[in-house]
Amino acid sequence: MVRVRRNSSDSSWSLDDLQSIPSQSQKSLSYHNTDDDFVTARSVISRTTYHTASGAEATSRGSSDRLEEELDYSTLLRCKSLWPIDPLAEKDWSGRGQHAVFLNSERKTVDAILEVQDILGSTRTAVVQSVLCRRILLARKTIQCNQQLPKDKAIDEVSHIFRLQHSHIVQVIGTYVMGTSLSILLYPVADYNLDHFLNRLSPDLLGYNEWNQRKYSLRRFFGCLSHAVCHIHSRLTKHMDIKPQNILVRRVDGGPAVNPYSYRVYITDFGIARSYTTLDDSETEGYTLFTRKWSAPEVVDKRKRGLPADIFSLGCVFIEIAAALARAWSSLDTGPSRQSHGFWDTIAHVDDVLSRNEYNDTSYQANIVPLQNLLEEVGNEGRRPSDDLQHIWKITSRMIEEDAARRPSAQNVATSCAHGRDCCRSVPEPLTACRMNATTLSAVSGA
Repeated sequence: MVRVRRNSSDSSWSLDDLQSIPSQSQKSLSYHNTDDDFVTARSVISRTTYHTASGAEATSRGSSDRLEEELDYSTLLRCKSLWPIDPLAEKDWSGRGQHAVFLNSERKTVDAILEVQDILGSTRTAVVQSVLCRRILLARKTIQCNQQLPKDKAIDEVSHIFRLQHSHIVQVIGTYVMGTSLSILLYPVADYNLDHFLNRLSPDLLGYNEWNQRKYSLRRFFGCLSHAVCHIHSRLTKHMDIKPQNILVRRVDGGPAVNPYSYRVYITDFGIARSYTTLDDSETEGYTLFTRKWSAPEVVDKRKRGLPADIFSLGCVFIEIAAALARAWSSLDTGPSRQSHGFWDTIAHVDDVLSRNEYNDTSYQANIVPLQNLLEEVGNEGRRPSDDLQHIWKITSRMIEEDAARRPSAQNVATSCAHGRDCCRSVPEPLTACRMNATTLSAVSGA
């Protein structure tokens, strides 16, 4: 059983604590699309799938342990409009419902339901692991709550994501509390964040076929991300921290033999997001957390800001994608006879453009004019990696306007960047089960 020690002097996780966690042996796992999910209707629990509905007469294992009205956690979930849940739509991953309470003495029970696969990351207050739950690989974010981060604040992220059902937004499978900790189960588990994905876009690192497939997928990310942000804004929600590190990339089966696999993106980390009841309410002032490099000028200056602040940040992400595509294009032309490709060579190294700021401010909001000039020149340049992306450079230049009122809406960006694929839908992505060898399957099924 994996245990994480905590410092006796405080209630937060420390990096030293994580060193005490033994490495998990990686299972032999692959994935395939399935109709299996967590939907239950007071049903018999399947050991290998989440889809367990078998009629109203069936009873659920552990039904006596399901959330009751008088529990503090039930009250908290109700206040956040997360409970009660329609039993026909409930994702009963635990046998106790989509949201559950476990005692500290039930840690072995939780470990049996959620088999730890790997550690994905950590902060002072949270650790993220990949866990296998009845053939579905999930990310478990365990937050150690305290006076500085009480449960009612920590669960706000869950509330935001529940409002945002979209194929390019991570989805919450469920939550549970154990003592002072809150655990959130998220889907999917990604292979990369976008920053890592872009930095590895090299044929020398990947080989030509993999490199070419990633370029093909990357070109679609403009449309996928803009469609997701459009959906977020249509629900009157501001993400407030859009950046490559908060965008996940996952390899998926492509289907046809000509494209056996591809990559899909998901917006994640709604920890500082805010939801509103009216569009006017979304215009806010005062201090807020932000990541300076990717934030709009009105956010950095603590001026009034609304949904257009997300558009600015998304425009910065688009520039990063453009830079990666430009580097990919340049890598095809090497050697002493290499010809300069003008502004494409410049955008390939966009960090060099940012570093020329006279005040040493490498944030995008401090370098709007040179970036817009560069995008205009790239759009006009005769030789480009892809002529059919010219409209992307034009709208990206508008997305990073200094004046928030001049930026296009998320709907306009999504319309301009639409790629005609059917992956962008305002519904959650179907869950994908793991294909496992006989040994692993036997262990999961309890045989």
